[in-house]
Amino acid sequence: METFLSLIFFSLAAFGAAWVVGYSKVSLPIRERLVTVKFGDYQIGDWAVQLLECPSCFGFWLGLIAGPLFVPFHPIACGLFITGSNFLLGRVTGLIDDDYND
Repeated sequence: METFLSLIFFSLAAFGAAWVVGYSKVSLPIRERLVTVKFGDYQIGDWAVQLLECPSCFGFWLGLIAGPLFVPFHPIACGLFITGSNFLLGRVTGLIDDDYND
């Protein structure tokens, strides 16, 4: 039961972190600056910002990296669970709308 509660609390914290990084005004200057980043001839900043603004994408990487520190699960399993929970919470809150695939 304690592991389940840890997973639920971590998934809510991961969704909050995804919102702060991808949608809040606090991180907007960083995201605007990141768009201009180039690696050689390739502009990778736009791609990186798209990953940061996608709650599911950000949730996977956060679950993969930080999940095992807080929840005793395999990193990939934790990443996939956080991806799913962030997607569902994003749909419920309106951060992910019907134009998600566009």
